[in-house]
Amino acid sequence: MTTPAIQAFHARLRLEHGAIDEALERLLRAYETGDQEVARTAFRDFDKHLTSHLAMEDELLLPAFADFDPDEAADIAAEHRTIRTKVDELVIGSDLHVTRLFAIRELAAALRAHAEREDRVLYRWIDQSSMKEAS
Repeated sequence: MTTPAIQAFHARLRLEHGAIDEALERLLRAYETGDQEVARTAFRDFDKHLTSHLAMEDELLLPAFADFDPDEAADIAAEHRTIRTKVDELVIGSDLHVTRLFAIRELAAALRAHAEREDRVLYRWIDQSSMKEAS
């Protein structure tokens, strides 16, 4: 079962996925231009959105989801740690002007696959739990 707090964050989390994807698109475009300062600024904006979103899921959503499916919750949390580590490496690389477009494209693919997994598993669980509670 989800709590009212989790239900309240459901729509926000979906909106954040969209905002992260938009920030990721700006980041990709910035790296495509080759302008390191624009790319660095875009990376900082993207990182801010992503960090906030992952923290919210880790603190508010995954603990309740772990009561329903502990293995899947642990896998999603592990993906969050992997994503965070990769982003941290790329941010440092961006500061040093060594992060390249191919690395940003790989990150984008990994993030989109992760978002699809969350939509399919985690957010679907919220939808189903919300419907059960409404009945």
